[in-house]
This record gives sequence, C-alpha cells and structure tokens, in this order.
Amino acid sequence: MLLAAGGREAPDLWRERPTDLVMLDIHMPDIDGIELLLRLRALAPALPNIVMSGGDRTGRVDLLGDTLLLGAMTTIPKPFLLHQVLDAVARVLGTDQASETA
Repeated sequence: MLLAAGGREAPDLWRERPTDLVMLDIHMPDIDGIELLLRLRALAPALPNIVMSGGDRTGRVDLLGDTLLLGAMTTIPKPFLLHQVLDAVARVLGTDQASETA
C-alpha cells in the first residue's frame, strides 16, 4: 500500500511503484481528485480506481456521479463501512471474495 500526501505527488508515486488499484478522494490538498483521476487515466487508462467523497461543506456528494463520467470505475460516499470498501474493491478488480471475508 502506498499513500500520497496530496494529489500532485500521486502520479509520480504511482509511476515509481505501480499498484493494482488506486483509491482517491475528491477533496485533497494540491489538486482535487477529479484532476488526479484524469491524470492517472492518462498514465494508465485501465488502472482500477475507486473515488470517494464526503461531499462539500453542504454535504452534497453529487460530484461522485460526475467522476463516473470521467472514468471512475466505482464510487463510495463517506462515511463508509469496511464491507462497502471491500465490495467496491471486489467489483473493480472483478472478484467476489471481499464480502465473504468481511
């Protein structure tokens, strides 16, 4: 597992140490998750990804739907439970084992 401090460093970190899956938040330091999603998709169009968000200060999470149009494979609204993350990972990676292990 790798953890980037912000969206700007994430593509370089991924280039140095590619992962099988990327989880990103819409609201991050430096650049937002939508810009990061576009940068990662330019690097690796088929890279499995999950976009999450707790919405903005008003609690809206409608940006999550927009990320699907931009290449997010699935989204998770925050707050979320562990089984929701495991299910999302299973969907994105094409496995059915996540729910069974939760």
